[in-house]
Amino acid sequence: MERPPPTICDRRAGEIRDNGEVRPRFAVPLFCVAVATAVLGGSALPGPAAGRAASDAVGARTLTIRVVSVVVATRPHDRPPKGASKGDRIEFEDRLLNAGAQFGKKANARVGHDAGVMTFTSATTATLSGSAALPGGTIRFNGKLTPTGSGGIRVPVTGGTGKYAHATGTLIVGPGAKRALNTYELTFAPAASGPVA
Repeated sequence: MERPPPTICDRRAGEIRDNGEVRPRFAVPLFCVAVATAVLGGSALPGPAAGRAASDAVGARTLTIRVVSVVVATRPHDRPPKGASKGDRIEFEDRLLNAGAQFGKKANARVGHDAGVMTFTSATTATLSGSAALPGGTIRFNGKLTPTGSGGIRVPVTGGTGKYAHATGTLIVGPGAKRALNTYELTFAPAASGPVA
């Protein structure tokens, strides 16, 4: 069978082939591993339309934050067998810059950082767990990686602190070798009303 050309980032930790096959490598930065790994890591997570439907609930509030992540460090932990396999981990740290003016700062201003761990659940699937510190609090993300269809990955937002407390939604990481657009699509449930038992 002829191997299709990579469709994404062969300079990063892996490459996605048009047939969905993933060939991760450990000597390069994290986000391509995440993107490459996501292709076969499909899940039953709701897509963007389902997220919008949830945010349309009476009183629900939504917030979209766009930052550019710049790789600061990646630390691969390759367990036997050599190469991508269940239990392998990649720790990462990124600097976060404004993608546009927000948080009272201009575009490209440093507004925070993120860190986390990608853990392979097989040679071709993974989960991502971590948090992003931004003005006003932190946003936590945790769950199975899924592809976006535009070369990025999607992971669930599971909560936060400060102004992001009780946030749910999605973190979408775009393609890029050393820099990637991170879009946080957050939903905040309306405050409970009525008597409390």
